[in-house]
Amino acid sequence: MISSNLFVVNIKGGFGNQLFQYNFAKHLRDHGFKVKINNSFYSNTVNKPEVTNRKEILNCDLFDFEKINKYENYLIKKLISIGEKKRFKFFSTFYKKRIFNTFKEKNFNILSKFPRIVYCDGYWQDLDFMNDDGNFIKSNLIKIPTIKEALTKGVLENSFMLIVRRGDYIKMEQDLKLEYYKRCLEIANNLADKPIINVFTDDVHWVKQQKIFNDVNSITGPEEDADNVIDLFSKMIQNKNYFVGNSTFSFFAALVGKKGDSKVYVAEPWFRNRETKNLLHPEWLRIKND
Repeated sequence: MISSNLFVVNIKGGFGNQLFQYNFAKHLRDHGFKVKINNSFYSNTVNKPEVTNRKEILNCDLFDFEKINKYENYLIKKLISIGEKKRFKFFSTFYKKRIFNTFKEKNFNILSKFPRIVYCDGYWQDLDFMNDDGNFIKSNLIKIPTIKEALTKGVLENSFMLIVRRGDYIKMEQDLKLEYYKRCLEIANNLADKPIINVFTDDVHWVKQQKIFNDVNSITGPEEDADNVIDLFSKMIQNKNYFVGNSTFSFFAALVGKKGDSKVYVAEPWFRNRETKNLLHPEWLRIKND
């Protein structure tokens, strides 16, 4: 039964975040809610230096969702503005319970009573919103020819994807330390006589400066253009085993590309000294993130 509530899911951020948000939209739809997509983030933040510039890699058609129209986008902006005005504070409780409210991860509960229009503005990086082990994501990504081709190719048993994420993680103080990558390389060498280690990073210069990466087989840098990001993701899923670290991009590479006997390793905790993310898949192995 379809609910009379309208849920609008805001799509923002990079490739991994976009996948989490579409997965959350599917989670809402599975519970009988009417769901539409707002992707205006990618046109509204072009000239805003305080916002990390990201490209829209995926569109709502791929996942069979409808995008809000110009009128609905205007309405959402007005509803947000009304809710923020102090002079309307006297009826804010009624407004948020019955008419419109914005939800982020911390204040969302699927069992709540929702107002007529619900705006979901979060990243939704939580395995609780993914009850199909990523099958929804994989079944839709495979519609993209480059990804489909990558998944149908055979992979070398001794191949490993290793992600090195730095960039904004350094400012957040969540970049993985050199000792972490040493552990990854030790594991790869213990699992295979001649491991093929393919490094994917947003900081090629730093990786090449570190002696521990001298013997890796390839070092691939970042991409921004939508088609190139898809090509990069396709290269990542052509590995047998995965060192995910704490990157949502590589999280989905492992989720989509893993085979039945693949080894997948993730950083534990995902982030240090802050509330951890629920992204430690129960079947994946852990590497301590000191």
